[in-house]
Amino acid sequence: MLFVHAHPDDESITTGGTIARYAAEGAHVSVVTCTLGEEGEIIPAGLDQLGAWAGDQLGGYRAGELAAAGAALGWTEHRFLGGIGRWRDSGMAGTSSAEHPRAFVQGRVAEQVDQLLAVFDELRPEVVVTYDDHGGYGHPDHIRAHEITTAAVARSPWVRRLFHTVASREATAGGLAALRG
Repeated sequence: MLFVHAHPDDESITTGGTIARYAAEGAHVSVVTCTLGEEGEIIPAGLDQLGAWAGDQLGGYRAGELAAAGAALGWTEHRFLGGIGRWRDSGMAGTSSAEHPRAFVQGRVAEQVDQLLAVFDELRPEVVVTYDDHGGYGHPDHIRAHEITTAAVARSPWVRRLFHTVASREATAGGLAALRG
């Protein structure tokens, strides 16, 4: 199995239970993370200076959290799309971070599909899991992860099944309402 996620912690929040279950049952479980999540919300406030507006070190910190999550969930291996730091968290649509030259949504889709296909060719997953076409709640990086995963699966001789995570309208609306405060 291979899970494709946009940012560190998306794997735990969205598919952590599934990853842990199949890993515990002995499946070869791999995770691909597309960005370092540099634009993510910072909790607790004591880490505030890691943000892009200050030290811009959040991505490195989150890479460490991702490694810890992998150990806890029991996955077999992990890859960053294109290598660690190749793609940057785009932030939400309409933000200045989406204009960064390494922003995931600024990348060429063909290049990103080829990078994911290289992982498929190396790991030969039979099952791939990623977001639905709305990215769960509309985050541009989640939508891009869906797009490149769907395209890569269509070209892969290894993948037999593609599954999408789906959030209910109520959960999505509740989550967006909480974000809006």
